[in-house]
Amino acid sequence: MRGLDVRTERYGSADGPLIARVIGDAGVANADRLAALLRDVLAIKPRLIVLDLSETTGVGSMALGVLVQFNKICKRDGLRVRIAAPSQSALQGILLARLDSVLDVYATLDDAMEGEGACNGPVRMAGAKPASGTGSVSGAIPTSGEWQPPPSARPAR
Repeated sequence: MRGLDVRTERYGSADGPLIARVIGDAGVANADRLAALLRDVLAIKPRLIVLDLSETTGVGSMALGVLVQFNKICKRDGLRVRIAAPSQSALQGILLARLDSVLDVYATLDDAMEGEGACNGPVRMAGAKPASGTGSVSGAIPTSGEWQPPPSARPAR
């Protein structure tokens, strides 16, 4: 089993946004660990939490469920959550589960920090067609073959 970790850092001042970098395999075997690590993040109570998923691999349905539940808890507590720079596997899972309508997903960490370029509707990967009844794509996440995960998230050859 590959490991999973969440590293946090404050952006700007001590009460500024919290960046939580989810690093490693977020598959079924690590879903409980992800939930526990995100509970630790929640205990800090920052007004804005940016989950950087650029170094996340093997994102499974259970991990996606953890992210949705985390988002619900944060909203209930008056906190904001933004998903930043999802790796290819994270983005694919979010899109296949149509969670882009539930989660605020941003193409880059900078966009998430600034709150610009959020996807207000479905995001599409290369070659994918929007689901019936869905709106157009907005925001900075590419809808063509332009999307590439950051180098750290690409598998070694």
